[in-house]
Amino acid sequence: TDSVRHDGGSESGNDRRGTGRGVKPKFSLSSAETKGDNRYDYKKSFAEQLEDWKAGKIPKADTLVVGPTPEVFRKIGFNALPVTINQTHVDYAINGTKNAEHQIGEAMLRQLPQAMQHPVAIIASETQNDTSVVALLPFTHQGNTVVLPVVVDGFGRQNGMRFDSNAATSIYGRGNAVTKLLTNAINGHNNGKTTLFYLDK
Repeated sequence: TDSVRHDGGSESGNDRRGTGRGVKPKFSLSSAETKGDNRYDYKKSFAEQLEDWKAGKIPKADTLVVGPTPEVFRKIGFNALPVTINQTHVDYAINGTKNAEHQIGEAMLRQLPQAMQHPVAIIASETQNDTSVVALLPFTHQGNTVVLPVVVDGFGRQNGMRFDSNAATSIYGRGNAVTKLLTNAINGHNNGKTTLFYLDK
């Protein structure tokens, strides 16, 4: 396994908090959202959260917590924040409410915490390269590599609290993930550009 590290600074952008490396996560409370005792327990595993989401037990505006940022992401410069995914993209993945590419199914979505620990590659986003990376995950859906865009130093919400997270903004199968996205990232890296952060050859 070969790693390519990028230690450059981050710039502010949508869904980003702009935390520097080593900075502790920041939290903010919305008093209107935190009244009462109906606080959800996010210490539950991602699989348990998915079960509770299906049962309607997750607060409406909250993001699910996939787990801690895996070591492979921390080694390329990610802060050690929780990884989050919002309920819209959980719905896309399980129920296919967006399109067939995004409907990877519940069984595959449950594997996300483990899949993030062993990505095929982590590359710069071609459309939001100043804020996001794209992880190519080690499984396929209908013959397409499953990809996970992640906003670096983004944010999530829990029980009315906004907190720093590395925010997964989607998960879906992409037909040209290897032939285009990964190939472009490797070619850019070979030409001195910051496009490839990690590659498991």
